[in-house]
Amino acid sequence: MIARNNSTVTEFILAGLTDAPELQLSLFLLFLGIYAVTMVGNLGMITLILLSSHLHTPMYFFLSSLSFIDLCHSTVITPKMLVNFVTEKNIISYPECMTQLYFFLVFVISECHMLAAMSYDRYVAICNPLLYNAVMSYQVCSWMIFGVYSMGLIGATAHTVCMLRVHFCKADVINHYFCDLFPLLELSCSSTFINEVVVLCFSAFNILFPTLSILSSYIFIIASILRIKSTEGRSKAFSTCSSHIAAVAVFFGSAAFMYLQPSSVSSMDQGKVSSVFYTIVVPMLNPVIYSLRNKDWKEILEEFPSTNFYNNFYVSNVCENSIILDFQKKMLQGNISRVTEFILAGLTEKPEFQLPLFVLFLGIYVVTVVGNLGMITLIQFSSHLHTPMYVFLSSLSFIDFCHSTVITPKMLVNFVTQKNIISYPECMTQLYCFLVFGIAECHMLAAMAYDRYVAICNPLLYNAMMSYQVCFWMIFGVYCMAFIGATTHTVCMLRVHFCKLDVINHYFCDLFPLLELSCSDTFINEVVVLCFSVFNIFVPTLTILSSYIFIIASILQIKSTEGRSKAFGTCSSHISAVAIFFGSLAFMYLQPSSVNSMDQGKVSSVFYTIVVPMMNPLIYSNLRQYNERIMGSGNHSMVIEFILGGLSSKPELQLPLFLLFLGIYLLTVLGNLGMIILILLSSHLHTPMYFFLSSLSFIDLCHSTVITPKMLVNFVTEKNVISYTECMTQLYCFLVFAIAECHMLAAMAYDRYVAICNPLLYNVVMSHHLCFWLTVGVYTLGIVGSSVHTGFMLKLVFCKTNVINHYFCDLFPLLELSCSSIYINELLVLFLSALNILTPALTILMSYIFIIASILRIRSTEGRSKAFSTCSSHISAVAIFFGSAAFMYLQPSSVSSMEQGKVSSVFYTTVVPMLNPLIYSLRNKDVKSAMKKILNSGRRMSPGNHSALFFLEGLTDQPGFQIPLFSLFLLIYVVSMAGNVGLVFLIRIIPQLHTPMYYFLSNLSFIDLCYSSVIIPKMLVNFVSEKNSTSFPECMTQLFLFSFFGIDDSYMLTVMAYDRYVAICNPLLYNVIMSRRVCVLLSTAVYALGAFGATVHTSYISSRSFCGTNIIHHYFCDILPLLNIACSRDYTKEFWVMMLVGFNVFASVLAVFISYAFILASILRIRSVDGRSKAFSTCSSHLAAVGVFYGSIIFMYFKPATGDTTQEKVASVFYTTVIPMLNPLIYSLRNKDVKEAIRKLSSGLLSQSV
Repeated sequence: MIARNNSTVTEFILAGLTDAPELQLSLFLLFLGIYAVTMVGNLGMITLILLSSHLHTPMYFFLSSLSFIDLCHSTVITPKMLVNFVTEKNIISYPECMTQLYFFLVFVISECHMLAAMSYDRYVAICNPLLYNAVMSYQVCSWMIFGVYSMGLIGATAHTVCMLRVHFCKADVINHYFCDLFPLLELSCSSTFINEVVVLCFSAFNILFPTLSILSSYIFIIASILRIKSTEGRSKAFSTCSSHIAAVAVFFGSAAFMYLQPSSVSSMDQGKVSSVFYTIVVPMLNPVIYSLRNKDWKEILEEFPSTNFYNNFYVSNVCENSIILDFQKKMLQGNISRVTEFILAGLTEKPEFQLPLFVLFLGIYVVTVVGNLGMITLIQFSSHLHTPMYVFLSSLSFIDFCHSTVITPKMLVNFVTQKNIISYPECMTQLYCFLVFGIAECHMLAAMAYDRYVAICNPLLYNAMMSYQVCFWMIFGVYCMAFIGATTHTVCMLRVHFCKLDVINHYFCDLFPLLELSCSDTFINEVVVLCFSVFNIFVPTLTILSSYIFIIASILQIKSTEGRSKAFGTCSSHISAVAIFFGSLAFMYLQPSSVNSMDQGKVSSVFYTIVVPMMNPLIYSNLRQYNERIMGSGNHSMVIEFILGGLSSKPELQLPLFLLFLGIYLLTVLGNLGMIILILLSSHLHTPMYFFLSSLSFIDLCHSTVITPKMLVNFVTEKNVISYTECMTQLYCFLVFAIAECHMLAAMAYDRYVAICNPLLYNVVMSHHLCFWLTVGVYTLGIVGSSVHTGFMLKLVFCKTNVINHYFCDLFPLLELSCSSIYINELLVLFLSALNILTPALTILMSYIFIIASILRIRSTEGRSKAFSTCSSHISAVAIFFGSAAFMYLQPSSVSSMEQGKVSSVFYTTVVPMLNPLIYSLRNKDVKSAMKKILNSGRRMSPGNHSALFFLEGLTDQPGFQIPLFSLFLLIYVVSMAGNVGLVFLIRIIPQLHTPMYYFLSNLSFIDLCYSSVIIPKMLVNFVSEKNSTSFPECMTQLFLFSFFGIDDSYMLTVMAYDRYVAICNPLLYNVIMSRRVCVLLSTAVYALGAFGATVHTSYISSRSFCGTNIIHHYFCDILPLLNIACSRDYTKEFWVMMLVGFNVFASVLAVFISYAFILASILRIRSVDGRSKAFSTCSSHLAAVGVFYGSIIFMYFKPATGDTTQEKVASVFYTTVIPMLNPLIYSLRNKDVKEAIRKLSSGLLSQSV
């Protein structure tokens, strides 16, 4: 401390607004929102006044200065306040406190005098309108502004210098949320007489003088207004002052309440609230007041987006060599550009690549969002990750999330639209945001490199050098650099003329592709790019390079190999991230400027705009380490797994309930997938109503899938265990889709409101863009709500019983198990329920009030009935969903209500997802019509062939062979049924066969049983009928099921190979690796892959036209025979379908081959012949099954196209009919355990009969 201060206090503690911990997060979010609005509002006000030439008047000149003062005023207080909300001890050093006091006073005093200057401007405008331009000249305005800031600087300097003389030796706790005059003076232990005199004198000058100036000005203004005879004239004159009066009243009112109340402790506490107004709220309100109540401002806002309104500015010399900023219009109405919108060329113009790229980048974006939001949540809620390294990493994740969000959603929309149009304002906004986060990422990586440098080169000083304040200011600096760079580039871009071709040769609005379209001089832009590239790319690069030079030097000085490895390990993730980001960035921007390089650059730019944001959380995450830490010190939870109470504890009900819910789930999956496919394939259903319906079906499908599979597994297991991680994941996903369903039903109600109340404007109001953004909003609300609930659930300590009294992980059952305070969680449930249940419910209610009112105005009964029928399905869905949810969550909190609630929750978690497609299909004329078209004509039968029938050629057309073949395949089918059913039954009832190997074998038998049943019964019928006909729907159903079980068979054999690999190569870890949970997940993955592949195959075949022969040269509906008779073949799509077939076979064969390569290597290392023979015998059955199955399938699909269908038929007989029969024989005859089990069962049955 300096000698003049003589203070024993080196730092202060800010008491803040409140010391209640539960309010800190809520207040943080509130004031963060206010600060964001303040920044956007005031910066927007300044930018718009700068760019709009007809706002270059004294009134708006003062207004832009007021916005600048408000922006600075808020920035002095709010960031530090926000930091204090999320830290345990709100410390501010003595120099920081004096600095904050100084700048606070500068801008407060300036605001007082600026409001006075603005009142004088209004006085001259109304009282002396003819002399206004002469009196309020540019020179006068400049000197008035100069005077305003001078007053602020003088007053602040006087107050701060007097404060530096004060001794602080009492308590160091400032009873305020920032360093203000009176709270500081209360801590003084020396005389404050001089300070009080200075406060009195300067208050008289800086508050009373502006107040008197404003009062006097308005007395004259009112007198002048009253002399105006016309009411319209008086109203117009007064309206020019209304915004200023409102701003003055709010500012001086709150300041007076703060400083003029009686000096007491209570008044200081009350004053905190009032001071919030003039320090935080007023800077936010001023741009709002002046924009909403000002006609010129509103006209500019309306004109700006519609005409791409902007101006160019230039510097000119005027009298006495003074340089002023003048504005000049370059085109009519201030718009220099002839381009009002651009067309984005995209990544590729080939239509066949649009859907695969859409799916690819959608997957990348989902991983990006989940990864980065997950990283932020994990760091936020894991206290041991609250270190500088992870603070920077969470900031990097936030930047990556925003960076990707700026580019990817628009890119995805463009993949599925015909013309990739982006308006001028959207393009400039995208450019600005892209540059903000692109530049921020460069500097953030540099900051992280510096952090690693300090950690490795100065480990003992790490905590001192990388203090909380240093980290905060480094992050603040990163964003400042980004905003400055992005603002400069974007403002320079706004000066450019666009009168050439409007096609941007890129998939987003980037600098160089835009500059290529310019028909004006881009010299300034290129200079700015060069200068800022040096600063924003080369400076971070040099910082990173320098840091790692010192880091490598320090690592090389470490003697132990382990120490060097450990030190380098802390940097490896950062090095990877830097290499990918700067590598792709350099390739994009440092390549030669040519059309060819721009085309190549698209691919490289994909990396740093889309791939890097996805990869960073993957690079930086170590999931096993995180999981251990969360379950350890971070979570403080003594519970590592929960037991689900389930629907019922009665054993006799488990199997009936399993069958019931399995049936419900199958109907749910088929119904919702069918609805989605139907809407996708039926062009007349491509309307907003059915777009929302398809989204609802997707939500229902996911909602049910989150709950039901785990529920089904629990019905057939003894102990219904769910790990902590699985439970939190299930809770998160359940909340996402439950909240999304609420808002989706509200969006559908709004759609019905527009359709009935505004039918003529329906297509305009419910445009493609609006529907898309409504859907995005629905999922965003779901993700945000779920993230908040789950985030706070992760903070709870679970040390009571671990039995959840429910059949899935839900909020209230989990809260009942907590032994820590759940006050915040209950508050969140209350607030978010209001948002996510009451808001949609009110939206639906209001929509239907207007709908009913509109329907009642329709005179004809038929018209009313027709209008109401369009809503009946939606009303039914809403009633069931909200009714069951309300019964579950709004009943009294008691044990009995929780038990009752299980039944009601079954409705909205399992029954409602099943009912929705039924409701919308049975009660909807359009859906029924679309279904009828598909069922009747296969939807794609062309006019040239109206027949909806195919004729199967069969195995042979010779009548003499029909009966023998019938007998043969009937026998094969009987043996298949008996063998597979018997094997499933045997494995089920013999306890020693309850191992992973036999679990997979029972699944294989089930698949073989179904596989055979899809083909043989129809084949047998065709043997004894004259004409082997099959309808289009029957054929597509057979194709789907055949593909489904065929792919399942392939992957199940792969899983069984992996099981054998673990058993032989890792026998000691076999039970750990192949746990029950792993087995269930592997089986689920097998069925999921089968469903996906079958859906792709069937969707493609059903979309083909069949206008030639309708004779299928096969004995069942297979892909290749159907393609051979199609008259419309899309060879690109056909290529992808066959690639999928190839992938399923190749991936399976490769996995089996690799497994057996390791198995063979392990067997050869066994010394004893007996041991090798025993190990090999456990695989022989599987090898035989694999050889027969893959041998015949490869012969069928991968042999050269000879046109000999007989060979193909014979080969396909093996893998469709013979193999399902052989598998149980192979595994029973060649397997000692199965033979032993059969022997025991037979002897047991014989003894019972005797």
